Amino acid sequence: MNSDALMSAGLRPLINAPDSLNRSFCEYPVLPRFYVSRRLGRKLADFQKNGYFWIISDRARQVLLSISETDFSFLATEVEVDPDQEPLTLWLCDVLPVLDAVDESRSEVSVGRSTSGKRIHYVGGLSKLFFDEAIVNGHHAFRLETNPDFVIVDDVFREAFKRAGLKGLSFRCASKP
Repeated sequence: MNSDALMSAGLRPLINAPDSLNRSFCEYPVLPRFYVSRRLGRKLADFQKNGYFWIISDRARQVLLSISETDFSFLATEVEVDPDQEPLTLWLCDVLPVLDAVDESRSEVSVGRSTSGKRIHYVGGLSKLFFDEAIVNGHHAFRLETNPDFVIVDDVFREAFKRAGLKGLSFRCASKP
């Protein structure tokens, strides 16, 4: 990856959004570049986590766009492959909505405070999360405002992912430990 060129303007690292609640991508002086080689090991999945973002295939991008035109942001990348490999298109993808949608009266989740005093949900293996549908309001993917590392997706997202035969994500029902 060309991280030196990306950071030359004094910007935050590529793996971070402008901040945890203001999603999308920083303005970079050049496109992110990735080197993909069969000699480096395993085959790329359609979705791969890269810090706060996903690196996704062009096919995955098409599926996400069919689900929602507003829940996702995409950043084109340059991809360098071995001379004998087919060209490859990869995108950085961010989930944009950040919602305070956990219905704490129905959920089983530990609640704490950050050093700045903000409410945090500690989401672990025993957590059960339920959401306020009025806040979710038709989003098919969102981040928890109280823990932006977590991406929540609905059945529409999950079924489209499986129907397209995409690889790279695993799903867990939020309402079951």
